[in-house]
Amino acid sequence: MLDLARLLAAVDLGTFIQRSGSQLRPSGKQWRGRCPLHGGSNGSAFVIYEGSDGRQRWHCHADCDTGGDAIDFVRHWHGLPDSPEGFWAAATELATSIGQPLERFVDENGSAPTVAPSRSSDVLTLAAQHYQTLLQSRAGKAARHYARSRGWQDNTIHHFLGYSRGQLRRALQTQQVDLKAAVEAGLLRERADGQLVDAIPTGYLVYLHRTPGGRICYLSGRALHSDEPARKARNLAAPKRLFFTPHTSSADSPLVIVEGQADALSVHEWGRRAVALCGSSLRAQDVSTLRRSSTLFLALDADAGRRLSTLASQLGPLTRIVPPPDTVKDLNAWHQAGASAAEFDALLDQAEPWIEQQLREVAAPPLWQRADGLEALALSVSELPLLLQESYLQRICDDYRLAGRHAFQQAVAAYAAPTMPQVARHANGIVVDGRQISNFACEIINEAIDESGERRLTLRGHLTGGEPLPECALSLGHFLNDPWWLQAWGHRALCTLAPHEQWLLAHAIQVLST
Repeated sequence: MLDLARLLAAVDLGTFIQRSGSQLRPSGKQWRGRCPLHGGSNGSAFVIYEGSDGRQRWHCHADCDTGGDAIDFVRHWHGLPDSPEGFWAAATELATSIGQPLERFVDENGSAPTVAPSRSSDVLTLAAQHYQTLLQSRAGKAARHYARSRGWQDNTIHHFLGYSRGQLRRALQTQQVDLKAAVEAGLLRERADGQLVDAIPTGYLVYLHRTPGGRICYLSGRALHSDEPARKARNLAAPKRLFFTPHTSSADSPLVIVEGQADALSVHEWGRRAVALCGSSLRAQDVSTLRRSSTLFLALDADAGRRLSTLASQLGPLTRIVPPPDTVKDLNAWHQAGASAAEFDALLDQAEPWIEQQLREVAAPPLWQRADGLEALALSVSELPLLLQESYLQRICDDYRLAGRHAFQQAVAAYAAPTMPQVARHANGIVVDGRQISNFACEIINEAIDESGERRLTLRGHLTGGEPLPECALSLGHFLNDPWWLQAWGHRALCTLAPHEQWLLAHAIQVLST
């Protein structure tokens, strides 16, 4: 059996990758540079860092939007298949790069060169194969019937779905998989008695979440025989990931963003690329990935409410807002009712850009209540292509009789090139532009990227008077968007910023940490 951990420990990932021609520079405990896989002009998009397991890992935050260990890099560099053959070809090249035969890293007692998967990505792939096999077996007959009742064809069912009978732990043990990796991937959870059990129990249809490139990155379950909210869905004990339906069209072709996995599969059968949000908020990395598409359609359920405006603001002013179909609750219900691809395309044709909806919403209230709406419009206009900015500036000022066109144009310019606030550390807390915003001061002492590609921060701080606060670890999205200090340090940690100003605290901490 291949001792993968020993092989990876013997290879210096930075040295190996620089042989591909990429120039990397040190950045704290990390190495950064242009991505050797896709090129590009971003000189810090490619990062080498130490993972939670102590191994060196890499991640491209630009067009590739993927990462892994040295094996994964060789696979991507040479275009090797994600198969046993591709794995062994990559392992052989790594051993050769340090002047060693691969046999040196194979257990002498192993009669055949096999590998016990120990990485979350490998274990997720094995779990997906296990669930897919069960769905196509006699045991999966009821699950296949349920899937067909949702309107999906057999090829869609085969590619995107699986079925759980609560036997994953046993199946992984049979394949000599390191169960610690399965726990880290969220596939197994530990009960109070110490027993490991499947995160997705028996009787659940399993959705196979893939990255835009098609790699398995997450799994989720849907109960076959229960609509009770507490039992309807099951998720892994790991951060949720989006559910993409990779399509034969190009990666930058129009993308339809929907609520749930069932809606995404319905859109897929109508011949369109789709991604399901699965009830999760968008991370900065998700937004960057989605905005690479040429056109974004946001097709939420009729009861989306404020969630629609939040998402549309993140995705950009030209995001097309798809009106929900009449008489049905969601796109999957419409698909089950027999809606055709032509009918769905006609619905997409009705979709207007988000900025048009903003214009209507600003016009509704009386003039003295339009301040917030006009402020949001200024932000949207600042994100438009330059040729469109002038047209919308003229239209907004004409439609709303804004005598102060110059003032509105200044607001747009401020968003396009904002003046950075002045930050200072004070004995009583953090001060921004001369105003004290907190009774605590803190700094980022560590920054890492976990195996799911999520950036995580560790913070250390103290209250007024110097009383130390415990270190806290949180995701970048939590740090940027939520009042995390209350959860981390309780009611004694105070911040005077209004909710829409909380980005100032994150900015100040980043400045004070440099």
